[in-house]
Amino acid sequence: MAGFFTDINEVANEGDQNPCEVTSNAAFAGTAPLTSLLTTPLEDRSVSTRLGDADNPVVIEFEWPFLIDVAYAGLFHVNLWQESFCRMEVFADADRTEKVADTRYPNGRDRRVIPGLYDPRTLQPGLPNWLRGGLRNKDFRLYTTNIHANVSLCRARVVRWSLWGGAYQPDGTDDTVYRIGLGWAGDGLTITRHAPGSGDGVKTNTELTETPGGGTWAEPGIRKRTATIDLAQISEEVRDKLFDAAHRAGNEKPIVWLPDVASPEKCFRYGGLFRRVGDHAHKYIPPQFASTTIDLVEWRE
Repeated sequence: MAGFFTDINEVANEGDQNPCEVTSNAAFAGTAPLTSLLTTPLEDRSVSTRLGDADNPVVIEFEWPFLIDVAYAGLFHVNLWQESFCRMEVFADADRTEKVADTRYPNGRDRRVIPGLYDPRTLQPGLPNWLRGGLRNKDFRLYTTNIHANVSLCRARVVRWSLWGGAYQPDGTDDTVYRIGLGWAGDGLTITRHAPGSGDGVKTNTELTETPGGGTWAEPGIRKRTATIDLAQISEEVRDKLFDAAHRAGNEKPIVWLPDVASPEKCFRYGGLFRRVGDHAHKYIPPQFASTTIDLVEWRE
C-alpha cells in the first residue's frame, strides 16, 4: 500500500518568512475566529456562523506571499457529516486564475467528506448507509472527522476549500455551524510500508484498579489510535527525508499519516493527525539502503 507521511505544514508557519493568511466568505464567531485554523490545540476550533449549500458554500482560502510546495491539504477535527461535500482547489497565482489542482472527479462531481465505500460486504440492507455506501453513523462518530486531499506535487500561492452540507454535534444531533480545528497544506513523502511488521491499533489509556475481593474499577481514558510503519528497505533519498522529518518534528509537533492514499475509508479509520513516539534510528543494509520503524500515536490535544 502506498501511504503518505508529512510533517510540513505551511499553514502553521509562525515566525516563518512566508506567513499564511486565512480568509473566508462566511463570518466566524468572535470567540472562535478563523485564525484558530492556523494553530493547535485542536479543541481551539474556528466556528462559522452558518452552514454552506451548493449555491453558497463556506469558502476558506489560505494564501502565502510566495509560492509553496503542495502535495497534500487537509482540514482536521471538523464536524461535517460524511455525506457532506468538499472541494479543494490550488492556484499558482494570487489572482486565482492559474488553477493547478482540483479535487473534483473527472465527470465534474464534487467529492463527499468520506466517499462512499463500495465493498458490498459493508452494505447491510435496511441500514441508513445501504444506498450511499458510507459508514454507519455510530461507526463514523467513533473517529475524529478529518478531510484529506492528496494531489500531484505543485507550486501554490492559494489553497481554497469549499464546504457545504450538514454538520453534527457531539451527541449526534445536527449542528447549525461548521467547527474546524486545524488547516494543513504542504509537501510530503509517499512511502510503502512493509508487511509484516507494520500495523494499526487503539491505545485505550484506561486505568484499571483491582480491589480486594476481585472487584475492578475502570477510569476511562482518552482513546488514541496508534500506527507502526515498518520500512524494511528504503533508498538513500527516502532515508534522508525521513531523518530530516524526525529531526524537525521530534515527538512534539503534529504529523500526518495516511496509510493508503487510494482508499479514503482506510485513511479515515487508520490515518489522520499523529505524533511520533520514541527515537528515530536507521539500520543500514548495504550503505545505500536502510531500514527503520516509525511508531505513531494520535494527536488529540
